[in-house]
Amino acid sequence: MDNRAEKAKRKNDMNRVRTDSARDMRAVKHFDHPYVLDGCPIQPIESYILADRDNWGSYAELSFKSLSEKPLKRLKIRLDFYYYQNIPYNSLFFEYCRRDLTFGKIYIGTEPIKDRTALKRELIYCNESFGEGAYIPLPESSYTDIVFYIEEAEFENGEVEYYGKKLNNRGRRLSELDEVERRILLREKRFARYEAVFPSKNLPMFSDSGWVCCCGHKNTNEVEQCKRCMRPRELQRELISEPAIAARKKEYASQPSAVLYHDKSRFPQNKYLQNKADLERREEEIKRSKANLEEQARQRRRKESHWLFRGFATYIIFLSLSVIIAVFLLFTDVSRDGDSFIKMLHRIFEGDSSVFEFFGFEGEEEEPRHTVQKMHYD
Repeated sequence: MDNRAEKAKRKNDMNRVRTDSARDMRAVKHFDHPYVLDGCPIQPIESYILADRDNWGSYAELSFKSLSEKPLKRLKIRLDFYYYQNIPYNSLFFEYCRRDLTFGKIYIGTEPIKDRTALKRELIYCNESFGEGAYIPLPESSYTDIVFYIEEAEFENGEVEYYGKKLNNRGRRLSELDEVERRILLREKRFARYEAVFPSKNLPMFSDSGWVCCCGHKNTNEVEQCKRCMRPRELQRELISEPAIAARKKEYASQPSAVLYHDKSRFPQNKYLQNKADLERREEEIKRSKANLEEQARQRRRKESHWLFRGFATYIIFLSLSVIIAVFLLFTDVSRDGDSFIKMLHRIFEGDSSVFEFFGFEGEEEEPRHTVQKMHYD
């Protein structure tokens, strides 16, 4: 690369750094890494998926910590994108180096150095963090999952190491512990004085590459106490590490008197009653409760039957009134020859069958009357 191209690249990188520092970012997703990668001196601290409020672009921000005694010159990572499949449909590579001005903000321990000094830094030394503020543009295509990998690292002497380590969440946070494990941690009073300033976030984890404290800070194996909260390493390994908690949990489970589980069927109420009078009083209360429940059920059934009877009686009365009104209207329509209803009833009582012929009933034919002829005798 000639001098002119190098200057143009340097100018573009500086413009990108200024633009990134002025972005208004919103965190969309947070990835915590409470573990230590085996066989890798570069340890992840935390990762974010960010969204720009101005241009609606999405970016990834990863921060790392170097636990290597060899100064780091370049770190290459890979991002795999998945869309409802086990095979990534897209991969993206990114390098943290001085040449591209992608180291971002650099922290020496917990103290940040000036931005201008960070831009001039060629190497990352042991116990230094980097990557914050270096935004990785993500593709606009849809994805359901994203996985980060540490591919390779180049050190000051030109040595390149290949890792291919996946940044997966293998550590255990305190929010993931069950009731028994939380009780075990609460009983460790020797850690209570640290909780006010540096509360515990996860279980400590130890590896050949380093160890992570319960406060979340990652340290080298040469450090006996955490650089952040000053908790001793061996004391954490002895008391609150995952194997130690598992052993104590097994010990508590073997004791039948330890009330540490959600299942309360092993501890009936009669176990805590003191004498025979308490037992009899308890039995009387149970009997009264059953009697009250039966009385409530009887009252409920009585109310239901009462409302049923009232409804049936109302239905019968309504039906009777409807029949009476219908008959009345029917007989008033029958009197279309001008006779009143009373006269029609008199005619019915007198045996006049012409009223029934109007409704379609045929009257009985009258038998001819036998006339008696007078015989005249001469």
